[in-house]
Amino acid sequence: MATRMVRVLIAAVAVLAAVLPVLAQAEDAKVKELQDQKAQLQKNIEAAEQLLATNPPQAQKEKIQAQVNKFKEKVAAIDAELAKLVGPAPGQEKESAVKGPDAKKLKEIRDVERQIKALLQILQARAAEIAKTPPDLLLEQPAVGGAPGAPGAPGAPPAPGVVAPPEPGAAPPEPGMAAPGQPGAPGAEGAGGPPQPTTVRGKLEQDQKADLAKLAKLQARLAELKSGKVIDPLAADNIPELHPLVLYGGKVEGNPHGLKVGAWGSGTVSEAEEGLAEGIGSLLVYTDGYYRGARFDFATPPEVESYFERPELSYLQMDIVFFAKPQPAAGPAGGGEAPPEGAPGAMPPGPPPGAEAQPPGMAAPAPAIPEPGMAPPPVPAAGGVDAAGNPIAPPPEAGPPPEGGQAPPAQVKGPPATRSLRIILDTDRGPVVVEDFYFDYAYEVHPGWTRVFVPIKSFILVNERKPSKLNRLRLFGDTKDAFYVGQVRLVTDEVPIRPQLLGPAAVDAVVGQEIKLECVVEAGLSVVDYVWEWGDGDSDETDEPLATHLYVKAGEYQVKLTARDKDKLKEPGSTTVTVKVKPFAEIPRQPAQPGQPGQPGPPGPPR
Repeated sequence: MATRMVRVLIAAVAVLAAVLPVLAQAEDAKVKELQDQKAQLQKNIEAAEQLLATNPPQAQKEKIQAQVNKFKEKVAAIDAELAKLVGPAPGQEKESAVKGPDAKKLKEIRDVERQIKALLQILQARAAEIAKTPPDLLLEQPAVGGAPGAPGAPGAPPAPGVVAPPEPGAAPPEPGMAAPGQPGAPGAEGAGGPPQPTTVRGKLEQDQKADLAKLAKLQARLAELKSGKVIDPLAADNIPELHPLVLYGGKVEGNPHGLKVGAWGSGTVSEAEEGLAEGIGSLLVYTDGYYRGARFDFATPPEVESYFERPELSYLQMDIVFFAKPQPAAGPAGGGEAPPEGAPGAMPPGPPPGAEAQPPGMAAPAPAIPEPGMAPPPVPAAGGVDAAGNPIAPPPEAGPPPEGGQAPPAQVKGPPATRSLRIILDTDRGPVVVEDFYFDYAYEVHPGWTRVFVPIKSFILVNERKPSKLNRLRLFGDTKDAFYVGQVRLVTDEVPIRPQLLGPAAVDAVVGQEIKLECVVEAGLSVVDYVWEWGDGDSDETDEPLATHLYVKAGEYQVKLTARDKDKLKEPGSTTVTVKVKPFAEIPRQPAQPGQPGQPGPPGPPR
């Protein structure tokens, strides 16, 4: 017996002796990879600091400095990982860092705050430039001389992109706007979009407006990060790879499954006019706990076997209008103070509904700059069309009428009274049920309509019973409440993740100047995030399909974008683009025409 134990121990030692070198080799390879990344980043920092030493313009200087800070953060992160593998670097023994999801969120908050700070500085500098720029300074001057009949010569039409002088007696165009008949002007042949500016000041004001819109998006994102609520976009409703099976689409009459709706227990259900789109309605459901609600009976039970065969990728999807939990009355009559602005139960900040929101900071002569933390412009509550091209109807503006009473006041945004659902699917192989299903009430696709996704895998006894037909659906809320149900369907998401970068196959860039890449992605119902590998040792992770980067060394870089399923149910998709970065000195400079500011005018007549 003792001999056998010795042999087992000897065998175990032999296995360890074989495995340990392999593990050590893998660890050494990881350490070398991290050290190489750190060396590349340190070279980038050195190149960026050399670029800063050339004293570039202030706006460019701020961007380069932000890139240096970002490189240094990545070096610190690599040092922290190396410390786990080979011990802390000198001077870092006492350094601690936030770990896990909180670290990623904190990093994004800091990145957004830095972008806001840099953008505010750009806006302030441009506002000062607008204030001192003459309103009639043209972007381009007509060409001087030239052969008769040639562009820019007397009697010839102006060259493309050159502003023609007004005809004698003609009314001058609006300051900064294209004259009638020019590209971008009203009535111009082939014109599209708003009039294009023709003056330096008009162009500056146009850029200011675009950056103010970008600032509003950044501030909205920062507010989302700090509040903990993130609304992710969803794909179109009607793509074939979702295999949608509509159980209720806004109409009971004519339903292909012979749908009949009715109460369960002391709950009630009735048809209502408000729906997801014009011309279709919804069901107004009153619930009172988990045993009083509504039922959906199918005289012709739909086939559901395929959805239960792949429960990890299949969902019961419902579009529902929930109503905010009633708040205590404000003021002396209500026995308490009014809630602060922005708190649940308070009127949201901003202009009254229907008022036209003016972009902040566009007042002449110099736009005012919004302060950090200001509220973003209000989002329209309704309108437009959905992904299938159907007009979107506005959600009900008021809560459902109380049973036997008058309608309550207009709906105020906030956490709904109903916070969880109980759903029972009565199938040909017995009932399957999901209890206490908590949903994200801010997860909206159509304005005002919360899209509730119930994973099929979350239903109890799904794998054991494996239903093939659905006879009835029962729906309950966790409290006494009412809500509108606009759509109920089953989907199986087999849409692969396919990102596509917008723009040309090769992107031109200049050292020290920021570039922006944007993408679109097909992902079905998957919520994706994005990894941007810039080819210079740097990378970014974003929740939005866009990212910016600043290169500090000239060269050709291969940028790789990877879109990832946050739930890790699908394989990621990737695409690449080439970025050609030129040295700053190679930027072509347009020679100024005689007579323009800073250049001597034409010689005068001899005396």
